[in-house]
Amino acid sequence: MPYFLVVGEQFPGWVSSIQDGGRFEIASDGAVFNLFHRTLTSDSITCFREGKTQFGLICAGEHTLFLLYRIDGLAEWSDCFYALGMIPPERRGIPERQEGHGWIIRMALIDTMTGIIKALRACTVTPEFSRTLDDLVLDQYMLVPHFTWEKHHNEISAAHAQWSTPEAMLVDALIIEEAGCHPVINDDPTVVTALNINGRRMHPNSS
Repeated sequence: MPYFLVVGEQFPGWVSSIQDGGRFEIASDGAVFNLFHRTLTSDSITCFREGKTQFGLICAGEHTLFLLYRIDGLAEWSDCFYALGMIPPERRGIPERQEGHGWIIRMALIDTMTGIIKALRACTVTPEFSRTLDDLVLDQYMLVPHFTWEKHHNEISAAHAQWSTPEAMLVDALIIEEAGCHPVINDDPTVVTALNINGRRMHPNSS
């Protein structure tokens, strides 16, 4: 069901045990990157909204890929894993992407301690990056019948054994690029900014 992420409200599904770090997902409702952080300041929130953002992709096995990410002033090179097999079957269909167009990655910054959404942002990646991502997801789709949590976990463990840091992963990344980013903000403090997580549109709602 469509719903909105709203700055100042709690992130849907947040639990107090969640750990800091990024979460990436691409499914039938598009591409989403959520960053959980427990030491947020006004400066770090501004960095999330406006700082240079870079993404990379690395294949870590039949069922696992890693999104590498860096946000100036907020996050040095870090990684988060993704497996299509973890997505519910009814959401595994990836939306058709027009040739020559890149994915829009919808981003949210969430306070780890409270689950409150602090900022929203939309990033575009190039058609080349998008094709690389599409190919990785398609490869996983063909093998979904053979997916198990154990295989996925083993691929994550093997990747962290092979690459001890996210910086080490960069050497073998399939693609790395700076994203084209657009802060979802409004200068009027009485206006709450909302982001449709289905990726159809962004708009301000009255608070």
